[in-house]
Amino acid sequence: MTTFIKAGVLMLTLNAALSNAVLANDITHLGHDYSRQLIENKAKESDTLVEEKYTSLVNLIKTRNHPEHNIETADRLEEDQKQWLIYIEAHCQLTANVYIFPSYSRMWASQFNSCKLDMNNERIRFFKSIGHEYK
Repeated sequence: MTTFIKAGVLMLTLNAALSNAVLANDITHLGHDYSRQLIENKAKESDTLVEEKYTSLVNLIKTRNHPEHNIETADRLEEDQKQWLIYIEAHCQLTANVYIFPSYSRMWASQFNSCKLDMNNERIRFFKSIGHEYK
């Protein structure tokens, strides 16, 4: 499934959840920008979670048997993480630019943050798979 389709499904899901929340709580107005803010907050939370999982994984690798091998692996993971952070920004900016004009509009920001959320979730799954090798 493409990032664009995932973003659309996520936005529809968020909008449906918000609509249900409004109806259930009889909230008359959350603001027209609420769903964009919500996805932005979720993307920021996922950035923090990626950093936490990354730090935990590096510590796990460094404390296991075969320290020489593990130090090299941890060093490679650190370099990979630096490159990945550069990649995710560029990739999500490109994805948002392809589907949304003008750049840096509110809709563009939603697409960008949705992409980051998807990519961060994928990165967390990757960290978990590596972590299983060291347990």
